[in-house]
Amino acid sequence: MRGAPLALLALALVATAGCGGADDRRAPAREARTTTGTRAAPAVEPGARALEHLDALLEHTREAGGDRVASTDGERATAAYATAVLREAGLRVRRQPVRFAFFEERGPARVTADGRGVGAPGQVRTLAYSASGSATGPVAVVAFDRADSGCRRTDFTAVRRGDVVLAGRGVCPFARKVRLAQRAGADAVVVADRRDSDAPRGTLGRPGIATVPAVAVGRDAGERLRRARRASVRVRAVSEQRTSSNVVADTPAAERRRRAVMVGAHLDSVARAPGANDNASGVAAALAAAEALARDGTAVRVGLWGAEELGLHGSRAYVRRIDDARRRQIRAYVNLDMVGSRNGEAAVYGDRAPRAALREALDTRGPAPGRTRMRGGSDHVPFARAGIPVGGIFTGASRRSDPCYHRACDTGANVDRRLLARVARATATALRALAS
Repeated sequence: MRGAPLALLALALVATAGCGGADDRRAPAREARTTTGTRAAPAVEPGARALEHLDALLEHTREAGGDRVASTDGERATAAYATAVLREAGLRVRRQPVRFAFFEERGPARVTADGRGVGAPGQVRTLAYSASGSATGPVAVVAFDRADSGCRRTDFTAVRRGDVVLAGRGVCPFARKVRLAQRAGADAVVVADRRDSDAPRGTLGRPGIATVPAVAVGRDAGERLRRARRASVRVRAVSEQRTSSNVVADTPAAERRRRAVMVGAHLDSVARAPGANDNASGVAAALAAAEALARDGTAVRVGLWGAEELGLHGSRAYVRRIDDARRRQIRAYVNLDMVGSRNGEAAVYGDRAPRAALREALDTRGPAPGRTRMRGGSDHVPFARAGIPVGGIFTGASRRSDPCYHRACDTGANVDRRLLARVARATATALRALAS
């Protein structure tokens, strides 16, 4: 866990079924603060309300250790805050657990050959989802000159328990080479590129495959290991399954009609970044729009996603769990990811109807919005792949528009508050039009 004890208790995760899981109507043991020090007022003007939510979200982030990495106290505090806000606004809230594969390298991999280090920076890399640990033993070279080195069980007949296996890159997945080496008794596995001096970037696919340190090296490091009698390998990493959660909520009108427009934003940040623009800004705008629309009877569903920064895990899990009939109930999905970029400008993307609604709503509230490509790195992607019309507002992630993108300086001072307020107002207007 990261950070100091929470000033609020995270709501218990509830096992889910179907679309969004079981209702979570129980009051928490201690009520989450829904503004900076005060309870949330009834829904008000979305722009002002979004700024209040931004400040509250950042306060909870600070108290929880300074970031909102998936499955940590910071992300849980954000989910608890959002749950309290949405329930107080009259929405039915569901919490949806999301399991995901987590890997974090805690230090550079190190490989030695006969006691001397091999590989400059970039020439030795940890294979993603490698086990952590150190091992030293005789070098066992397995069919190195064959294109399918390390892909056959018979390649490992000479391997003894405690060996450091050296295989060539090629043909079969890294995971197969590692599995076969482990079964033969190897204490570590090195996969060498035979052509490039830089180590390949590789993955074992998921936690649990490797029980020993596993690394990749470049051509020159591989040749040194091939000539060595003994080698050592060290990996410092965390590789495990973790649980995040989605917050999904329906306005009363959405529950009655069983057909709604959806708005979403991701809850988490990258490590060591407060994530004010990325993406407390999107969460704040989504919450403000939901409060306004719940009050006027618009059929809206809110989806706040866990573990987006690690691979869109929350939104993928949500879409995967709903059947075709429930997908057809979603008129459109509107994504809010980085909507307060300093020096940025509001731009819209997506399919025709949601893009037009967002453009028109922004047009009435300031400079004409721009248009940007539908990018592949945010939570609209699973919805688009499922055939649901998608759209979104984006205010830029370049170093010019957001010099603190994915950095520790992505604090409240990094958000253009006027731009965020404009986006929140436009989002509410566009959702209302799409739902009508």
